[in-house]
Amino acid sequence: MFRVRNPHGNVVDVVDLEGVFDRRSRVRSRKRTADGLCLVHWPEGSQQLDVTFRHDEGSASVTVRSDRKDPHRVVEVQLAAPAA
Repeated sequence: MFRVRNPHGNVVDVVDLEGVFDRRSRVRSRKRTADGLCLVHWPEGSQQLDVTFRHDEGSASVTVRSDRKDPHRVVEVQLAAPAA
């Protein structure tokens, strides 16, 4: 689960995401969030997700591994404003 915030720190209500699990399985969708929370289904056996979040106010790319410390904790994502 991810919490997505805009460049000012406010949670976003909708986010587009595109990612790849273990360079095999792709995920692409538009998600409506609840208080910025965005749930991504993690396929069984996958070790890593490379994902990009996009919103009108910015974007961010993160890599998340299944073996990270505290894997049940929400991953905080802060979008960066597009370069002017």
